[in-house]
Amino acid sequence: NKGVRILHTKKLAILDETGTPQYLLGISEDITERKRAQEALARRERYLAVLVEVQSQLLACRGNQPFYNEILPPLGKASGASRVYVFENHRDAAGNLLMSQRAEWCAEGIEPEIDNPSLQNLSYANFFPRWANALVQGETINGIVAEFPESERVILEPQGILSILILPLIVNGEFFGFIGFDNCIEARAWDSLEVSLLSAASSAVSLYLERKQAEATLQESEQRFRQLAENVSEVFWMSSIDKNQIIYISPAYEKIWGRSCQSLHNSPMNWADAIHPEDRARILAAIPKQSLGDYDEEYRIIRPDGEMRWIRDRAFPIHDETGQVYRVAGIADDISDRKQAEEQLH
Repeated sequence: NKGVRILHTKKLAILDETGTPQYLLGISEDITERKRAQEALARRERYLAVLVEVQSQLLACRGNQPFYNEILPPLGKASGASRVYVFENHRDAAGNLLMSQRAEWCAEGIEPEIDNPSLQNLSYANFFPRWANALVQGETINGIVAEFPESERVILEPQGILSILILPLIVNGEFFGFIGFDNCIEARAWDSLEVSLLSAASSAVSLYLERKQAEATLQESEQRFRQLAENVSEVFWMSSIDKNQIIYISPAYEKIWGRSCQSLHNSPMNWADAIHPEDRARILAAIPKQSLGDYDEEYRIIRPDGEMRWIRDRAFPIHDETGQVYRVAGIADDISDRKQAEEQLH
């Protein structure tokens, strides 16, 4: 009633006075638990090695480079799964939550399902309401398909799936999709160790997807900022506190100052060289106020063609996550027309 056991047996010959074997002495030790512990340790080390590989693959991915097909094979081989796949969520025009398969790995001899049209735009509400309720809470689906509700079996059984493990992908607090593991050979649920270690892999994927979303948001924000900055008449600039590095200067600088933006990047203090000699000392003395948010100055510049223009320059500090000022940004306007009008009034 204890099932299959593993024994370690030694047998020794007992000899008579002439050295002839007369008896056998046998000693058997039940080492089942020790063997199981060794197997569990080896399995854990195998999974941990795969987790390291998955993390390395994710760290190596850049931009829009596809990554699912890089991480699914090692996960499938380590887990002994028949298939490993990724589904991503999306909504239809009516707002219903749908899932679509994005990537798949199959063991040798297992029929792929990546081109199965029934696995695209699949409704959670119609077929997998239980999954949606569990996965959105960060819970897993793990079990033998024959014991699942009929609405789930009608999708899973035609794929030859005997048991299944579904791990949610939670990205920025939202249910993004899931990683699935199929067993088409044996109706055996994944044990707690396997679920724990594979969940660590799905968490790594979720973190990578969060990073990708953050990078995409930042890129979109930078693009919008650049479009705005490059289409306004004012000069928008950003520099290091000590003015030794120009982080950004908008194209309006070339129109107003008559100098190229590249020249300013190459020699950041060129902007001060253009200041009228009578104003230069005052403006250079006011630079420390830029880091305090108390810089609003008017001064004259002399363009390379000899034309003089009036500039109003305002600056404000940019803080890092610790609250320290690490950059300064500002806006410079050409106020020559206003100054000319004021002089005429006087």
